[in-house]
Amino acid sequence: MRRTYVTVSEMQDFLKCQWRWYAKYRLNRVPRRWSDALILGTAVHDIFEGHFKGEPLERAFDLVDLTMIPPPGMDPDHVAAAVKARKQLHAYRPQIVGFVDQFRVDETLEVEEAFELPLDPGWVLQGRPDRVVRVGDVVYHQQHKTLAPNKALETYSKVIARSMHEGLYGYYLSRKYNGLLQYGGTALNVILKKVVDDQRKGSFQTIIKVDAVERERARLRAILIVREMARAESIVARFGHHALIDNPLEDAGAFGNSLDGYYHVLTGQRKLSDDAYFMDREERYVAQG
Repeated sequence: MRRTYVTVSEMQDFLKCQWRWYAKYRLNRVPRRWSDALILGTAVHDIFEGHFKGEPLERAFDLVDLTMIPPPGMDPDHVAAAVKARKQLHAYRPQIVGFVDQFRVDETLEVEEAFELPLDPGWVLQGRPDRVVRVGDVVYHQQHKTLAPNKALETYSKVIARSMHEGLYGYYLSRKYNGLLQYGGTALNVILKKVVDDQRKGSFQTIIKVDAVERERARLRAILIVREMARAESIVARFGHHALIDNPLEDAGAFGNSLDGYYHVLTGQRKLSDDAYFMDREERYVAQG
């Protein structure tokens, strides 16, 4: 049987707009636009990954910082985004290298270990928890996030408890360690994207309970989504990808103040094959096998 691999991000993109999902994940074409916010978030994530694998924070920071120097021949737009992200990273250096983990951790069980979770016949979820830790007889998924300073942290921490990401990761981990440890939920580390004079003002930590009901709900939701994905693929096979429903609510982009990169294709002004505006998507999350 053919195995189709999906991630939580892909399922979320499918829910936003089926046409854009197909263009991105099946035709493998994405707008030629680089996000400094995404580059920055990835860098902070990589710093903490290195730290929890044993590197001191300062060295982990410096190692990641070196990887952000644009190499010769890089796309000029990519260079501009990378330079901006690196400048921001340097501004937040004190709160990153000064970070002190307030969570009690008795044992680190895994760091960035990929997993596969069967959803429906032929459909498999792929994921990679940031860090999995044991506190007594309870296991937690420890996540590292960067957020804008105007984000409502109390609201964010409540909403994340029902997110498909935390539910599915919790479902997988609760079964992996079943019989050995209870599943507690998410231990959330947040670095706020702002310059501060006191590190304590630049970070946020909390425990978010993800109970069995939410974990099962996330699994059932994911199964329904991949079934709709299969149906969408059948529609494309019969009528072509332009038969999929596009969502005009996505036209204004992620923040509502600039046109989404696919807008000009949907309005007939450009083609996905135009390399001046689109490029092949890079799989940065989990290698598919």
